Amino acid sequence: MYNVAIIGHKGVGKSSLCMQWTGHEFSPSYCATLFAEKHELAPFVLVEIPAITRFAKNLEQYYANTDIFVLVVNQDCRTLPLFEALSQEYKEASWLIVLNGPEKFPKCRSYVSKRDIYMVWVDLKKNKGVAHSFELLDELSKRHQKRPESFNLIQDVYLWLPTCY
Repeated sequence: MYNVAIIGHKGVGKSSLCMQWTGHEFSPSYCATLFAEKHELAPFVLVEIPAITRFAKNLEQYYANTDIFVLVVNQDCRTLPLFEALSQEYKEASWLIVLNGPEKFPKCRSYVSKRDIYMVWVDLKKNKGVAHSFELLDELSKRHQKRPESFNLIQDVYLWLPTCY
């Protein structure tokens, strides 16, 4: 398994990207993510990190175990403060910048092109680029050693129980 943290500001499309990667259609409704939400999509464990961290706990633990950060952006900007802050502390992680929306993002593209970061454009509302973004995530995962599968005690307990006839 590979640990992926999906980060970004409020309303940029983190939940929508995660849902579309797991096979769901785009939904125009919006509901703020309050807690870190975990989705398993082999070989990835996707953790959607809320933009408002007032209720979220142990974010540093998620970050420390992250193999790939996926930073979702929906406005063109000259700098990416989340990348600046987290890339300095978690140097072993890879990065995928997802530019979400119909615009061209020239400032973001210029910023990213000067660094060793993967970048992809998507339009989540129109389901454009979503498959390609997942392909890039898969490509990035090859830079990291696979983590062991998580241990599921409930599932494994049945193997230990004697079979009754």
